[in-house]
Amino acid sequence: MLKSRTQGITWLPKLRSLSGKEAEILEESEEVQALKTKLQKTRVVKDKLKTTVARIRNECDELKDVNLTTVEALERETKRARKEEWSRNKFCGAVVTSSSLEGARVTNRGWKAWC
Repeated sequence: MLKSRTQGITWLPKLRSLSGKEAEILEESEEVQALKTKLQKTRVVKDKLKTTVARIRNECDELKDVNLTTVEALERETKRARKEEWSRNKFCGAVVTSSSLEGARVTNRGWKAWC
């Protein structure tokens, strides 16, 4: 009775043949294996590059911090030097003015001795 019911079904033999193919173990070709090893090597190189890039970024950030500190120190020293020069020039101007009022001081010592 079951045979008579399944005789009209045309897709049943195809189903049997497909299930047999699935049972076969597909072997990878040499080309696929070579590509897989190449992919694995590429992943290793990529990981090495990532660590190198991270290290270089850290070094760059450290150098930026050192550079900023150096620039700030240089600006402080330049500002201090300009202030000292301004004070010295102000003093020299005062000496010249007072020396011109007292002619004897200019002739004996000279105003450049004060600066």
